Amino acid sequence: MRKILIALVMSSFALTAFAAGSPMNEDFTELLGITDKIIEAAKNSDGTTVTSLAEQGVLVAKDQGMKGQSPGLQRVAERMKKAKKAGKKGDFAAATTAMNEAKAEMTKEKPKPNFGGGSEDTAYKFGTK
Repeated sequence: MRKILIALVMSSFALTAFAAGSPMNEDFTELLGITDKIIEAAKNSDGTTVTSLAEQGVLVAKDQGMKGQSPGLQRVAERMKKAKKAGKKGDFAAATTAMNEAKAEMTKEKPKPNFGGGSEDTAYKFGTK
């Protein structure tokens, strides 16, 4: 009985270790729409719309980030905060720049994972290729 219990406990640790190494699936669909709206509002010099949309974007990014602690979502949320501050100040060029950076972050291609974990980029870093 004791051996069966130990086997069950050990197998549960193995399953959690596998889940921790799985790649993140980030969904930027809603944030991309908000980003486009912020860029359009900045072109029209509408500070209140830029501020409110950026605040909405921060909340969406935080909500999605809580599900997986995504570094990409954290970077996007930081850009949204910059756009919000720029919108309050009336600096629409800075708001547009921040949103273009956020859009680039959301649309960049993610590295493909290698068998055994890591990515192609880390394989070069650690000298395995």
